[in-house]
Amino acid sequence: MSATFFTSIMPEKELSGLQTLPLELQLNIAEYLDYGSLLALRRTNRHLHNLADRIKCSDLEKSTFVRAAEQYPQHANNFGCYRCYRVLPASEFADRQIRRAYGKGNAKTLNRLCFDCQWWCRYDMLPRMSTCS
Repeated sequence: MSATFFTSIMPEKELSGLQTLPLELQLNIAEYLDYGSLLALRRTNRHLHNLADRIKCSDLEKSTFVRAAEQYPQHANNFGCYRCYRVLPASEFADRQIRRAYGKGNAKTLNRLCFDCQWWCRYDMLPRMSTCS
């Protein structure tokens, strides 16, 4: 089959908005986004997912976002992991990681780790961060 057959059935993807700009300009714009906005941008499409991955956010910015997200009504029974910066169900944490000092808004909240991150810290497979002990 000829190439014209496929192009007539499957038209070229139309770019819109941010994707029509040069890559350097896209990156400059994305650098102004906060962590929550970068997460939303990543969910848009594959190109913007890769673009958002190039932007580095500080651990403080990520942990501030997770701490705020924990307080949303839809996350009443969920907790934040401060290694992977995800808000997960309580079943993804050891009981000691969601009770007492590690509970929401308590002293050791920023040291809370999900099961996956506890495993990685224990076996030192990823670079250590200050939250691993």
